[in-house]
Amino acid sequence: MLDRETRRQLSELARRTRQVTGEAPYASRVPHRCEPDSAPPASLVGACRVGAADPVHGPLHLLLPGEVRSVPEGEYYELRTPVSHCGDWAAAAVGRWLQAARRGEWVLPGAARGSLDPGTVLFMDTETTGLGNEPLFLVGLLSVEQGLPVLTQLLARDYAEEAAVLAEAARRMVSSALLVTYNGAQFDLPYVRNRLRYHRLRAPRFEPHLDLLRVARSRLRRTLGDCKLQTLERHLCGRQRVADIPGAEIPQAYHDFVADGDACRLRQIVMHNSLDLITLAELAAHLLAGEAGSSALEAKG
Repeated sequence: MLDRETRRQLSELARRTRQVTGEAPYASRVPHRCEPDSAPPASLVGACRVGAADPVHGPLHLLLPGEVRSVPEGEYYELRTPVSHCGDWAAAAVGRWLQAARRGEWVLPGAARGSLDPGTVLFMDTETTGLGNEPLFLVGLLSVEQGLPVLTQLLARDYAEEAAVLAEAARRMVSSALLVTYNGAQFDLPYVRNRLRYHRLRAPRFEPHLDLLRVARSRLRRTLGDCKLQTLERHLCGRQRVADIPGAEIPQAYHDFVADGDACRLRQIVMHNSLDLITLAELAAHLLAGEAGSSALEAKG
């Protein structure tokens, strides 16, 4: 684990390099084996088949085309990907939730059955460099804009951009009518608030918030036992991930990106985050399908 001073020095190096070249540090040392259009942002191949036997190396702007955004707290890098660009399976997965919400088949715990405007819901997932109060570097959001689901991922290109990512993510989270996470009550939301406080930024309460892990445990603990996100993805969504980056490798993969500018493994992290968000939306349809869906859940479990 890199100490705070090392992270500060790497962040300063990355900032100065971008000022001079417009690219990440050491980008010229990375073998370019792709064209800008050959790797669309967060491209998901087939049914959760991500990664490749021959990884593509290159700088961030080639492997993950996006936009640099400026906010009062600084700069960050934003990736926007229509879910339809992730493949037919992804569009169908999120479409199940959209249909359930629009038809009034999506029942919130303790709420009356009724329709829900999908445009007011925000799905959220984070990627961090540890489990304690270590830097957060990616906030993934799934929302519906003009009737179409879109993935928006706020990325810190180095440790110095964390504050901007946190502040912008918090603004979007509090403006939603309903925030949906998986284990967000115990991990994501406390983590975001702690890191906001670390940067001396306002740490709001994110309400209303729906943690689907709690719903899964109440409905599936007896049949599945393990209620991890990917366990439910296999049993309820019928998908098996291939070549997905293990969660334990994500912190070091990000540290390596900050150090050498090669976005190869960072691209894997972005894909992993995209898969989590798409699965989260589909699980919302399965887990909150009302009384009609209860027997189906039991059968699939």
